[in-house]
Amino acid sequence: MRIKGTVNVLLVEDNPGDALIINQMFKQIHNIQSNIIHAKRLSEGMEALRNRDFHIVLLDLQLPDSRGIGTFNQVHEIAPDIPIIILTGLEDEDFAIDIVGEGAQDYLIKGQVDSKLLWRSITYSIERKHIEHRLRESEEKYRLMVEKIHSGIFFVDSGNKLTYVNKQMAKMLGFTVKEMLNQDISQFTNSEGESCFKKHLKKG
Repeated sequence: MRIKGTVNVLLVEDNPGDALIINQMFKQIHNIQSNIIHAKRLSEGMEALRNRDFHIVLLDLQLPDSRGIGTFNQVHEIAPDIPIIILTGLEDEDFAIDIVGEGAQDYLIKGQVDSKLLWRSITYSIERKHIEHRLRESEEKYRLMVEKIHSGIFFVDSGNKLTYVNKQMAKMLGFTVKEMLNQDISQFTNSEGESCFKKHLKKG
């Protein structure tokens, strides 16, 4: 992915030495311009997110006013559409991997990063976030289309649990969508209907 124009970066890092290194790395990245806003505390970073537009957030989890996963959660909650890259020490690498599982796009280990790795991580993180956004838009369009269909529609997983039920289906069976989701389909069919459903699954 080729990022055009100025890249607006929010760097949330309380260590002045680490912040200086990150700034120097950006200067070494050719053919791009970067506008880096440096926040030394989470509260400063949150304020910046409320008042400015950013392409990426570089976030240290251990800050004077917040530590650990709570730091990430607060930033992710206020800016869910902005990709977040975690800055971590080597001793916290496993924890950083867990944070990626919670929604961060990537993590970088301090002292093991150069300008090329930094830029590659930023580029990939922004691209993945764009893909996620497009997928959510597609899923929402599909959901709205299905909800407008007058026929009852449902999806089940391999364990016969309902993963999706449209309003029409729930209404036909006398339940709400919430009551049916994640329930075994057998709870909503009689013995004849359950037998027919199982035969249909075997054919599929």
